[in-house]
Amino acid sequence: MSTTTSLCALFVSFESNLKDQLRDLHLPSDSAKVEQIISTFFSDIFENSSEYRQSLTESEDLLLLSVLQILKAQQNIVSEISKSIKPVVSLNKSYKHNSSTEANGYTPIIATGAGALVGGLFGTWAAIAGSIAGCALSIYYASTKAQKNVKTIGHQISNNELLDVDTYVEIIKKICENIDGVIATYRVQLQKVKNTYERRNEPSFLEAYGALAEQIANVCTVAKAENTNVPNKLAQAIEMLEDSLENYDLSIVNGSITNTK
Repeated sequence: MSTTTSLCALFVSFESNLKDQLRDLHLPSDSAKVEQIISTFFSDIFENSSEYRQSLTESEDLLLLSVLQILKAQQNIVSEISKSIKPVVSLNKSYKHNSSTEANGYTPIIATGAGALVGGLFGTWAAIAGSIAGCALSIYYASTKAQKNVKTIGHQISNNELLDVDTYVEIIKKICENIDGVIATYRVQLQKVKNTYERRNEPSFLEAYGALAEQIANVCTVAKAENTNVPNKLAQAIEMLEDSLENYDLSIVNGSITNTK
């Protein structure tokens, strides 16, 4: 995929602006706003008239849709899993906080957000545009949550924390790179099939239409044998048919059509 129309390149070109919009936002209280910002950006990119969509063939367009639908399905799966998360009780007695609040504090990041809302209002492409934002938030939460568990055992964990913009944007960039990779792989494989097909020798007329060639030879041979009984116009048509074989380097020899080369 060319650098001017790749999804990652387009995202990077607006990266600074997106970071400015995401700064000073907190999770999970601002999770819907985070998703809305990213969803709106990708909704514009996925418009039918956008530079990116215009750079794709019809088959690549369908491939993109399939990839984004997989992301959306993944987001839905994680959402269902998050609903079933049970509170974790620490073995450290000094770790005093509301465990149910800690366990469910980030659930809105995955279970709710702008992705589902946008999809319900605008349709297929808008719906899956939100899947990138939601998927990125899921990955962000999983990575930062693991780090907090290591660093803050035995201490109070805040339920609302400042979004690490650089980390979140980097995750989205990686998702874009992976989508570009899928389409690039498809293009390479398609080119390989095309090259293989072009290297094949085209079948000759006799190989492709052997039965037809045999019948043409029979008609011409019988017409010559019954020359006096064949109407003049039909005889002329048969003669033209026989002459036309020369256009394909063919001729009738001993009642069979053969190559003259």
